[in-house]
Amino acid sequence: MPDGSQHAVDEFAAWLRQMRLVGGDRSLRVLEKLTERHHERVARSTIKDALDAKRLPSVDQAIAMVRAMTDDEARVVECRKKWTAARSAVTGVALSEMQAPATARRPPNSAVRKPGYSVSDPPTGEASAPGTVPPPHPPAPGSGRTGRPRGKRVGIAAVAVAALAAVGGGVYALRAGDSGGSSGSPRAQEKPQDGYSLVYRGRPAATANADSSIDLTAGKAAAQGAWLLSSDSGGDGKGAFDLQDATDAALSPQPSPTPTECLTAITEKPLAKVSFALAPAGTTFCLRWRLDGGIAVVHVLDLDTGNWAIRVSLDYYRHTGGSSASGSTAPSSSSASEAGYTAAYRDKPAELRSYNDDIDLATGRRTTDEKTWYLSSNAGNDKRGAFELAPGTDVFIAGVTRPGPVTCARRIGQHRPATAPDKVHFPEVPVGNWFCLRSRATGDIVVVQVIDVDTGDWGAKVTLSRFRPKST
Repeated sequence: MPDGSQHAVDEFAAWLRQMRLVGGDRSLRVLEKLTERHHERVARSTIKDALDAKRLPSVDQAIAMVRAMTDDEARVVECRKKWTAARSAVTGVALSEMQAPATARRPPNSAVRKPGYSVSDPPTGEASAPGTVPPPHPPAPGSGRTGRPRGKRVGIAAVAVAALAAVGGGVYALRAGDSGGSSGSPRAQEKPQDGYSLVYRGRPAATANADSSIDLTAGKAAAQGAWLLSSDSGGDGKGAFDLQDATDAALSPQPSPTPTECLTAITEKPLAKVSFALAPAGTTFCLRWRLDGGIAVVHVLDLDTGNWAIRVSLDYYRHTGGSSASGSTAPSSSSASEAGYTAAYRDKPAELRSYNDDIDLATGRRTTDEKTWYLSSNAGNDKRGAFELAPGTDVFIAGVTRPGPVTCARRIGQHRPATAPDKVHFPEVPVGNWFCLRSRATGDIVVVQVIDVDTGDWGAKVTLSRFRPKST
């Protein structure tokens, strides 16, 4: 970040710290809970990053934080002005030259994202002649998905560097009218292979911006779905594919890989993150959903590093059983699966009666101590519920097969993202499924099985098994 930009972020952070003191210096945990009451939950990690000047929050996040800190609408008005000045300094573009940011408080269901449009379906009401492109509507700076910075839109796929230099800071839309690929129907002669059955091949799909998603099982843009692919800034402002939890990824060694080739790549060279730089236009990568073993082959057609829109062609294989399993294996023997660990407790029942409860993972009991390594719950930003993780917690979603601490530690090491997630959504761990938690401070592993969830008050019943690393 240029010095001038960082100075603007530093100044905004200093003002936020002042607002926190004005409101009584509430803890990060209390602030997170209060932001959720204003229908814009801001994770503790995001609040801390904003206070420490690690990044400029979105305008909606900033407003939610100031409301939580001060309960003063006059301060909210001041926040909007200060955020606008900081944002202009960071982007190098006066905000008046950009689309005005959303400043109204979001309704409770704001996390339900507006779907993008598929490559073959331009937005209604915008007729496009052959060869022309109806531009997608860019999002307002700071609007949409939590914590995702926005920038000037610069189309990059299949555009020479010299051409970009010639046009400067122009605005480029993805070619939404391109047909690209087949009709998306499975070939008539296609047969199940390696425990997989082809559902569709060569199906084009696109997102309009970072607030859109693609349902991989259906091969089209969708606001909600079981297995979603979207995009974001990548944490470095250069863009990345946003992979849903319980998704394995790897670059494909072939332009049109088979499920077996994908599984081999995922096993040998797994990726925790698929950045735009790693998977530019013309690249193919594989995804596997651990919950059902499905395989998606993603052919990258075009990317936009301004609003993180993507245009891809997809193949999708359903797991039908057989030799190529979803990555789940039969439970290992106790000695092998727990080598190097000592069990502190096993299969201890625990209950979160509502989002106000916390479970102390050290003891497996409910607690009110904010300093413990805890498991809690909340609305999950989508009103479908989520398990809330303590800061400094790594997670691995194991699916239907019970993992041991050795498997948990290995898979967390393979798939740990640069920024640890702060939640596991209820739909990602259905009743009967398992996930692992690891404390970065101690190395302790807790294996969690979901027994029941309540999407009314975000309660949950689980069983917990905690393992401590043996002293060396």
